[in-house]
Amino acid sequence: MAMRGSSGDSAVLDFVNQLFHVVNYARRHRVGRSRRNLDLVVYGELTSTRIDFSLYSSVQKETFLIVQVDIYHEGREVLQDSQARVVASALAAFTENNANRERMGLPQLEHKVIPGIIMNGTSPTFFMIPVSEELITHVRNGTYPSTPTVVHYCFPPIPASPRRRSNGMVPLESRREILQCFEAFKGLVGI
Repeated sequence: MAMRGSSGDSAVLDFVNQLFHVVNYARRHRVGRSRRNLDLVVYGELTSTRIDFSLYSSVQKETFLIVQVDIYHEGREVLQDSQARVVASALAAFTENNANRERMGLPQLEHKVIPGIIMNGTSPTFFMIPVSEELITHVRNGTYPSTPTVVHYCFPPIPASPRRRSNGMVPLESRREILQCFEAFKGLVGI
């Protein structure tokens, strides 16, 4: 099983890639892509956000699922905000998807819910991130939108223990619950 550590993010990405094949997230025209940098304009400045892993439709030229690895290593003082990273990645993916649609002569989308997953070792947290052109404009200009953006998320219902998040799929009972959550999430993703 993929665990956290000095090279943990790489092991987690390998694990996600294999898991997505086993649970049929990645197949045929749905391909896994890892370590992609996408541009995002924030407060008037061009920045880059890294998507650790994503599912990409080679037919629709669209990123439709974002995976971020929770980058916490023992001894590090700074814990990167994975939730902010998954939202920023969804914004960048939405922007790229619309640019691809424009190149293909299709109308741009005004809004879309982009699913995301944060992996802490083998323990996932599932997200549904609503993104709109209005939100992109506000982020680009550094202004607050009049309507709040509500991101929904869910932890798998695994037994409570002090190490439940770091153990992830190691206990067999937790593995069953987490795999059932991945199956249920397929319906929300549209797979």
